Amino acid sequence: MIRGVLLGRDEDKMSIVGVANSGVLTASTLVSSARCKLVSVHITSTTNALFTVKIWDSASSTISGKKEVLRLHLHAGGTAGVVEQDMHGAILAQGCYVEFDAGAGSCTVNYA
Repeated sequence: MIRGVLLGRDEDKMSIVGVANSGVLTASTLVSSARCKLVSVHITSTTNALFTVKIWDSASSTISGKKEVLRLHLHAGGTAGVVEQDMHGAILAQGCYVEFDAGAGSCTVNYA
């Protein structure tokens, strides 16, 4: 990538050509234990209760002192509800850990 070479920034050297996919998650999971770019997060729920997912910049399930980069809430009201959040390639320096904080639902993470 010419821009990355000219500017010499690490962020520019991690261009997004294709993305990896976590698959459908239904519980807290370590998606990546390496530096990555967070491309998008999709959550869905059909319950009549609050469903909360948190994304952490962490290389493990240890989140104490780590940076929470995204928190999504969904209350589907008993019908299917879906939220998609485009993260535009936000850099996660340590890794990507998905925490299911409250309620029930599923989550998919696209990253590079």
